[in-house]
Amino acid sequence: MLVPSLWVDEELIMQDSILTAWTLADREDFNWEPMKKNNDQNPVLRSDLDLSPVRGEDGGTMILLRDPFGLDCNGPLAFSEGALPLLSLLDGNNNAQDILDLLEQKMADAENQARIPLEAIQSFIDSLDEAFLLDNNRFAKARKALVDSFKQRP
Repeated sequence: MLVPSLWVDEELIMQDSILTAWTLADREDFNWEPMKKNNDQNPVLRSDLDLSPVRGEDGGTMILLRDPFGLDCNGPLAFSEGALPLLSLLDGNNNAQDILDLLEQKMADAENQARIPLEAIQSFIDSLDEAFLLDNNRFAKARKALVDSFKQRP
C-alpha cells in the first residue's frame, strides 16, 4: 500500500513489503472496510509498533513502521523523517484539524510557508487505519480475528 505523501519533493513516503506466514487476507468473514471518516475522531498510533531507522534508496534516513502482528498483508511502511512530527501527534489528543493546526504552527515557527491541506492529513490517517496501525475498534477486531484463527489451528 502506498501512503499519501504529506511532504512534497525531497520527502518521499514509500512502502516496503514482507511476507508473513499467515494473515487475515485468507479470512472471508473479516470486514476490511476502513473506519468511517470522522474529522472529530482523535486517532491513536498503536504503541506496539516497531519503528526503526533505515537507509532509503536515495541514501536518506527513512523510518520503517512495522506491525508485529503482520495484519497488513502489504507489509511494513517506510516514511521519511519528515513524517515523524505528524506521527507524534497521533496520541489520541488531536483530531485531523488539530494536527493540521499544530503542524502549521511548527512550520510557521521554522519560517516554512508550505501549506498542508486537511485532506492530506486525513488521507494519511486513513492510510494508517487501512494498514491497521491505529489503535481503534477496527484494529481490535482484526487482532481478535487473528488470535481466534491462530487458536483454531492444529
